[in-house]
Amino acid sequence: MDKTQFVWLGTAQQLTKVNIQTIALTGVDIQLSDKVTCLGVLIDSQLTFADYVKKLMAGSCFYQLQQLRVVRRTLSNDATKTLVHALISIHHLFKQKEQTYK
Repeated sequence: MDKTQFVWLGTAQQLTKVNIQTIALTGVDIQLSDKVTCLGVLIDSQLTFADYVKKLMAGSCFYQLQQLRVVRRTLSNDATKTLVHALISIHHLFKQKEQTYK
């Protein structure tokens, strides 16, 4: 059961009332986690998905910047500037949203 993970789901207020740190399943103790991975999706105890989105955005931004480099020769300077500004704006908006979950 090395891959078995356990998480309580609820609001921050609800989660402060949980006193259990482990559960026993078929004689094996499983530690409580604040986030688990299921089918590649990072799920946190409050279901904000903030860490998962951060992970996606980091990979996505890098990939998009790589793709921009590939097609740069076919774009005008204005189009390139627009794409770069869009990527930065999305990243900035995400950072602001992320701060509201902390």
